[in-house]
Amino acid sequence: MKRNCFTNQVAAGLVLGLLLAFTIPSLCLAQEQQSNRIERWEVFGGLWLMNGDSAKSTDLGVSVEFDDTRLYGLGFGYNITEHLNLNSELLFGNTDYDGTSLGNPVSDNTDLIAWNVNMDYNFWKKSLTPFVTGGIGIMGFDGKIGNFDFNEDNLSYNVGIGVRWDFDNLFFKASYRWLWTDLEDADDDMNFDGFHFAGGLML
Repeated sequence: MKRNCFTNQVAAGLVLGLLLAFTIPSLCLAQEQQSNRIERWEVFGGLWLMNGDSAKSTDLGVSVEFDDTRLYGLGFGYNITEHLNLNSELLFGNTDYDGTSLGNPVSDNTDLIAWNVNMDYNFWKKSLTPFVTGGIGIMGFDGKIGNFDFNEDNLSYNVGIGVRWDFDNLFFKASYRWLWTDLEDADDDMNFDGFHFAGGLML
């Protein structure tokens, strides 16, 4: 069963609050400080506080619900212009899940791997700027519920909104992201969302 709309409304409210908290107090300063990210490579570490979701297969008589978890990883990117940033990130984590197989309860855990290639659009040519992001990738699972084996890698796509702050040769990004993927034989796609943080060095 999918999480209800209230969760997404809370998430949207938090994203708006995050943007306001970062941008409004610093608008004057941001208008003065130019970014120097153009045509520079960057390496960074990432953290995604990922909310869980669920899936079911009516044909196989199984269902699974993934707990909230954290994914950690590394990435690199290139600032094509002051506005456009192409980046790739590989994240790893582990989460518990509960499920049923033909009415029998099952509990276990699964490793998660998320590899994403995204394009960020920075709205301002400033050291502090809001941005939007979108991309595609692969989401990997490793688990089993009865006869339902979900040791598989599946196509995913994601979007997000956030803020970026450059200072000297360092940068920090905070965003809220939504990622969609599916499990083979599942009735519906799954949506994993949550706050994403990245920080690193511009070369």
